[in-house]
Amino acid sequence: MANDKKLVKSITSRDEDFAQWFTDICLKAELVDYIAEQCSGAGNITARKMFGEYGIYCDGKIFGLICDDQLFIKITEKGKALMPDLEKGAPYKGAKEHFIFTEIDEKELLSEFVRATCEDLPMPKPKKKKGV
Repeated sequence: MANDKKLVKSITSRDEDFAQWFTDICLKAELVDYIAEQCSGAGNITARKMFGEYGIYCDGKIFGLICDDQLFIKITEKGKALMPDLEKGAPYKGAKEHFIFTEIDEKELLSEFVRATCEDLPMPKPKKKKGV
């Protein structure tokens, strides 16, 4: 997995080539599942599709994004203290800078980093019920 920097360069149009589109979707989902498993030592990890990419959560807190087959993790003080030289970049145009975590095969390190990051993040605000 470490040598597969990009599993899916872009998702083929469904109308263009259905078989390739299906393969691309499966590879993307496989990467998301793999990253979630690698982070699992930090807490309850879930991923949700967002804007064609994925948001990744630990115990209900969004701590990062999986965009273009890369793991972007929010920058926090504890994250900076743990890995001060980690590369930074924006997951998409106009986004805030995030850490780019490339060592996704290092389960203990990734879990420790996610745990530290989430300690600095606030709990999400409760969603308001529609119609209230």
